[in-house]
This record gives sequence, C-alpha cells and structure tokens, in this order.
Amino acid sequence: MTQKRYTIGETAKICNLTTQQLRYYDQQGILSPNYRDKNTGYRYYTENQFPILVFLYDLKQIGLSNESIRSLMAHRDADLLAKELKKCLSDIDLEIKACLQKYNLVVKTLLQTNDALSYLRDARWNNTPLTNYDISLIQVPISTILYTRYPGDWRAQNSPVFAQRFAEINKLVEERRVISDGTKMAILHHGALKQFSQDANDIIGDYEVATRLDKAQGLSNQENIRSFGGFRAVSTIHVGAFSDAAPIYHAMYAWAESQELELEDTAIEEYWINSFNSDKKENYVYRIYIPLKGSII
Repeated sequence: MTQKRYTIGETAKICNLTTQQLRYYDQQGILSPNYRDKNTGYRYYTENQFPILVFLYDLKQIGLSNESIRSLMAHRDADLLAKELKKCLSDIDLEIKACLQKYNLVVKTLLQTNDALSYLRDARWNNTPLTNYDISLIQVPISTILYTRYPGDWRAQNSPVFAQRFAEINKLVEERRVISDGTKMAILHHGALKQFSQDANDIIGDYEVATRLDKAQGLSNQENIRSFGGFRAVSTIHVGAFSDAAPIYHAMYAWAESQELELEDTAIEEYWINSFNSDKKENYVYRIYIPLKGSII
C-alpha cells in the first residue's frame, strides 16, 4: 500500500514542528524524508514517519542530546530509551547543581552589596570622629581559602597590582576546578600600616590575596589552599578610598589599647565595593580585621 506523502511544510504543521527543525534533523542525520520524486527531485515525508516525529518531539522536550536521539532513531527500543533517559537525568542533575552554585553566588554577592550600600547611605559615616567608629571584637569564622602569597607592591592606592593578583586567583580557581564564593580579600603580613607609608623602603610588602571556597571539604591539603579563621580580631568597616584608611587603622589600634588588647601587625581586608565594581573611590567599602596577638592567621 502506497504511503501518503507530505511536503515539509505540511509535515511541520501536522506534527507541531517547524520547517527549520525538520531541516535541522535532516542535516544532522536524525530523520530524513522517506520519499524522493524521481522527476522533480522533491522529497516528501510519509505518514508512517509521523509517530517517529512525535517521538522525536518528545525527546527534544525532555532535552536528550542529538547523539542520544540519533541512536534512538536508529533503534527505537524501550531498553535503550531507559538507558538514554538515565544518562540525560544525570546530565540534568549536574546542570541543576551548577545552577544552584551560581544562584548561591548571586545571592551572597547581592547581600554583600546591599550591606555595603547600607553603609554608604548611613550618614553617620560622613565626617565621623575617630572615637566614634563602630569598632568591635569579633570571632572570625573558619573557612577554606585559595590564595597566593609572595612579596609585591602593596601600596593602598595601587589598584592595578591588586587586580593582577586577583586575576591569578581567578585562574587558579578555574585550574583547580573549585568553587569560589566570590569573596576578595587581602592578608597584609608584618606591618599592614606600611601600605600607607611614603618611604621607598615600604613599597614592597609580604601579602596574600585570597578568595573563600564553597564546599571545600578535603581541599585544605592542596597547594595554595588552606584553612583560614578561627581567631578573634578587632574589626570595623571602612568607607572611602583605600589610601584614606590609615586613620581607621590607628583608631582600631587605639581602641584595642583602651580595651587592654594587644594586636598583631598583620591585617585582613575583605573588599565589598572596590575598584573592580565601582569607579568612585569615595564609594569603596571593605571590612578590616586586625587579629589579636598570638593568632594563627
């Protein structure tokens, strides 16, 4: 019995597909028209291909790859279908996890940005006397960081150098296939106040740049990855240019002395709004930590 023939347009309309989709399936070797007219060279789909096209539509809605669909078109078998669906489910599970990681990163970054904006909007930070800075003693939580540490130009106003260092961190994150939570921080060892010095001997300092890692269990024994935190530190928020932070540092040391606390000469700066995401230095916002003497940093 001769099968009724249909043009590509008619087939697309009947099977709820587009002519572009049908041509694509043809080009990819997934499904081609059954019949070619010997006189005109025109090709036609036949009605016995309609069930296959409906099946093909379902597979694309599920999200199977062209490779899986091509295999199923060659062998329409329930066992093979189950195998390909399990593979597809595994791929979707990985996609969901990746999307969830991106979602969590966006949420954390948004919350941090909103916190920073709240400080910018708070009028009490404008011309605040040094004695009124919101300085407190806090516990720095334990986390895992990916870092680089070597001597370099650590002057507070030298943003391009810090940008290069954080670019190195981004590269390491990709190479190690780890997940950063988006944090950008610097650990200024052995004389953090020297970053504000005009003395040529103080230009080069020992510092780390780092980012916290998300879901980093079992990674702390790898190169450039270590545990961080678990100590107490005097802390406050700085709003404004990096080069203007010296008075806050002095206020923190003075506050610690008033509380009979002795501090390390190492400081941690965690950047919320900086030269990367703002072109206005007066809008920079970052948290400063100065650990108590004897802290393992």
